[in-house]
Order: sequence, then structure tokens, then C-alpha cells
Amino acid sequence: MLKWWTWQSKPTLYERRDEQKKGHGRLENRYYKCYDIHSKVVDERWLDMNFQTLIVVERKRKITNTGKKGCETCYFLSNMKTENVQTAHELFDAVRSRTYKKFLLQ
Repeated sequence: MLKWWTWQSKPTLYERRDEQKKGHGRLENRYYKCYDIHSKVVDERWLDMNFQTLIVVERKRKITNTGKKGCETCYFLSNMKTENVQTAHELFDAVRSRTYKKFLLQ
């Protein structure tokens, strides 16, 4: 769907690192980045969606009682243009709270 080399080479518009959270028997760190993408980044069949922003979330976790570590990267697409840091943080918060359907596709 995404042309990896195209968005990977773009500069990050906004970034955020959340404070470490402890809960459910684990420690978790989250790192958010958003990229401005345009129609050339997505495959032709997705052009009608008018995607504007790619949100990348990296989660690093450590299970407290075993010490086992893990890392996960998730990708979200939005047709909402990220014009300022406030918009970026709204998208990051939407992804975090799982209310992303409201913000990611308008």
C-alpha cells in the first residue's frame, strides 16, 4: 500500500515521546512520529482516500516480573492534514486512546 522508500526518506513533521507508563504488569514507552504524505506515496487504488498524514507509533515494553522485552511498530493513515503541533498531538492522542476512526478518516 505505501511505497516504503518514499515516506521513509521524508523528514518527520512532528514527534512526541510519552512518559513511561506502568500498568498491566509491564513498563511501556511510546514514540510517535508523523509524516506528510501525498498521493504519490500510496498505490493508485488508494488515491481516492486522499491520505495526508502517516502516523508511526513505536511501543517498547518490558514485562516487570520476567524482564522480557518487546518492540512493536504500528502505522496509521489519515486524510487529516497535519498543519501544526496541535493537530499532530490530536492524532497521537487519538491513536493512543483508540478513537482514531474519528480523526484518521474524516
